[in-house]
Amino acid sequence: MSNITAPTFEQLSSEFDFLKSSEFESVKGVLCINSGNPGPMLGITVSTHGNEPSGLAALWYLRNEFKLTDNLLRGSVFLVLNNVRATERYFAACATQDDAAKKTARFCDHNMNRLPENSLILKGDTRYEILRVQELRPVWERFEVAFDIHSTQMPSDPMIIACGGLQEDLIKGFPVSILITNIEKVQVEKPAVSFYGVEGRIKTLAIEAGSHENTSSFECSIACTLALLKNLKLVAGENVATPREYQVYEVAGSVLFPDLFFESEKIFEMFESITEGQILARGKGTRIVADFDGHALMGRKEKKTTFLKEEVLFLSRPVRKLTI
Repeated sequence: MSNITAPTFEQLSSEFDFLKSSEFESVKGVLCINSGNPGPMLGITVSTHGNEPSGLAALWYLRNEFKLTDNLLRGSVFLVLNNVRATERYFAACATQDDAAKKTARFCDHNMNRLPENSLILKGDTRYEILRVQELRPVWERFEVAFDIHSTQMPSDPMIIACGGLQEDLIKGFPVSILITNIEKVQVEKPAVSFYGVEGRIKTLAIEAGSHENTSSFECSIACTLALLKNLKLVAGENVATPREYQVYEVAGSVLFPDLFFESEKIFEMFESITEGQILARGKGTRIVADFDGHALMGRKEKKTTFLKEEVLFLSRPVRKLTI
C-alpha cells in the first residue's frame, strides 16, 4: 500500500465537513456519483461509529486523489456518512484533545451498529441513531452491493467481516488475510448493514481497517475500496486472482457485563488465545468464564465499561485456515 497517499487529519476533517453538507434527495450526509451508464449501485458507508475515521479516508481518496467522478465507468456509487452527529462530536473532541470525549463520540444515544430489529417502524423514538436510520433507509435500500468501513479500539491487523456470508468475488485484491465470520449472529441486536438493500438481492461486507487513527488503517480502507470498485468493474483495472491464505475466526460467543461492578480479568489482546474455563471477567461474587477454547476478539483498552448494552469482548472458535 506504499503507493497510496493517506490524508492528513486536517484533510479528514475537511472531508467530513464536505460530506455532511452533501445531500441526495433531501437526505444530508449523502453523495451520489452516477456514471450515467447501467451498472450496479454500490453503497460505501462510513462513520457508523463517530470515532472511526478510516472510512472518511477512503472517501477523501476517491474524491480527491482518484477522481471517481471522472473515472466511474458504469453504475452508481453512494458515499454515505452514517452517523453525522457522533462524528461531529469526534472532531470537536479532537480539536480540544479530549480523549474521554473522543471515546464517547462512538455514538450519541444508541450504538448504530447494535440496532433494534424494528428500528424502521419505531414511532415517537427520539434517539438520534434511530431517527438517522429511518432518514437513511430510502438511500440504503437502493444498494445492490454495500461496503461498511470500521476500525478497532485495540491495535489490530485489518479484518474482513463476512456479514451475511463470505463474498469471494468482492474481496479479491483486498490486502487483508483475516476473515471474521458469524459475528452478526452473535452480537447484540442488528448491525447497520442488515438494513441495507433488499433482502436476497444485496451483497454486503465490512472491514475493520485497523486501529482508529493509525495511518495504516487509512491506507487499508483506501486499498480495499479501490479493489472493490475494480471487482465490480465500476472502474478500470483488474485485481490479479492469486490464491490467498486466510485465517478464519468464527465468532461463537461474547462477553457482556450485567452491571457496572464487573470488570475484565485482563486487557485481552486481539486474537489472544483463550481456554475453556478461563476466567474472563469478575463481578460482585460472580465471574464470567470461557465456554470453549478459542480466541479473544475486539476487546477494550480498559477493564471496565459504561456501555452495558454491548459486548466488551467477542469469542471465536480456534482459528482455521482457508485458501481462496
